[in-house]
Amino acid sequence: MEENAVIIGYVVEREGDKVLIIDPKNKNTSIWLSGAPKEIRIGQEIKVNLDGVVFFSKPAQAELGDYEIVSEVQ
Repeated sequence: MEENAVIIGYVVEREGDKVLIIDPKNKNTSIWLSGAPKEIRIGQEIKVNLDGVVFFSKPAQAELGDYEIVSEVQ
């Protein structure tokens, strides 16, 4: 994952204001995003622009910036 990357994936877990996003096309691409509003829920597909600091742990970690809800909970 690189800075200024775009991630499209599903919210699979939530802990407080953090959400875990997994890319269904590449299960190895996952990221915890902090600062997520309550409107972001498990099961939604979201598109996130990563333009800040990304910590390359497993899974990666970053602050939530601009996002778009692509699809609602299935």
